[in-house]
Amino acid sequence: CAVIVPEVIIKKNSTFAEKMNLDNLTKIVQHEINAIAQVNKLKSLCCQLSITAKDYSTIINISPNFIAQKNLGGSYDTIIHEVSEDNSVYHSPIEIFNLIMESKKISPNTKLNYKRTKELLIEFAPLASYQDIDKRFIRAFEIYLTRKNLCANTILKYLKCLKRALRLAQQTGQIKETIEELFSLTVTKAEIIRKESLTPHELNKLQEYLISNFTNMESDYREALSAFLFSCYTGIRYSDICQLTYADMKRIKNKRWLIFTMQKTKQKVYVPLDQIFGGRALKIMRLFHRTRGKLFYLPSNAKCNRVIKRVYKNQQIGKKNISFHTGRHTAATLLLFYKIPLTTIQSILGHTHITTTEIYAEQNEATIYNSIKGVKFKEFI
Repeated sequence: CAVIVPEVIIKKNSTFAEKMNLDNLTKIVQHEINAIAQVNKLKSLCCQLSITAKDYSTIINISPNFIAQKNLGGSYDTIIHEVSEDNSVYHSPIEIFNLIMESKKISPNTKLNYKRTKELLIEFAPLASYQDIDKRFIRAFEIYLTRKNLCANTILKYLKCLKRALRLAQQTGQIKETIEELFSLTVTKAEIIRKESLTPHELNKLQEYLISNFTNMESDYREALSAFLFSCYTGIRYSDICQLTYADMKRIKNKRWLIFTMQKTKQKVYVPLDQIFGGRALKIMRLFHRTRGKLFYLPSNAKCNRVIKRVYKNQQIGKKNISFHTGRHTAATLLLFYKIPLTTIQSILGHTHITTTEIYAEQNEATIYNSIKGVKFKEFI
């Protein structure tokens, strides 16, 4: 059937013929509308909106499907026009980082990692859009991080943050390539870092120093060193110890347990205080004669690290480079030394994956010797 150009447009707009002759308009209409019913719908729509030639041209370019929308009856015909064809949620990669950092589900330290990744991305390519992000872009960003003299594990940390942000963009259709394709050119490998842990002898010397000098110590020294030894005997990290209270201690079958949810992994952790390392964690707690409130009132993590290093060095206990987090590695390594199953260590440390526990529970010469000393090897004697 022949296509009829809506006469109402010309009537409503006296300048229409001056802006666009009838032949050109007919070509546009013929290109966009293939049925007489659709033309009639356009005619009605133009009449309601007093649409101009410029407006019509804009509508044609932006959303021809809107004009050609079929009527299905009922509420569909009214609501469908409110649904945008563009399902984009984030207008730029930077917006995704803003959204992630607003989430209440991630820890403050993780937010700092995303904040720094966002800053580096802005330094690297402030005008980047989704269309610019491909595997060469990711590889170039990796080279940029390398040239800032960042260590391999730090580079991987920022790439991991970028990967999660792009995965969100992928879910909304703004990036078509898979994450694997985008990061296929990256070459940075994780560095294997020796994680220091203390021996029972070193722990004994630290504990003897704490007990003999407890009343004379400055408050920050007393709290920091006590909490560090508590970490060595329980495997609990600094951020969780800061939040622990006496309300987290429970009695189960007349045994005292520390039961809490870890801030970082949201895993629920059960620590048997009476049994683990002969109840030494309880002995540390009893030094304070507290019965309520927090277990320890700690200064900043940085100050705790300074206190621990200073005491360790001044007392000539050893030559290791230790920090508060060394306590967590110490607990894991000693539990492995005493042949505690990895799955049990995983539960105590609150690890989501056993592979993480394997990294913490380092196999050193002491644990290797202790593992095989009871084996007789009769066939080889």
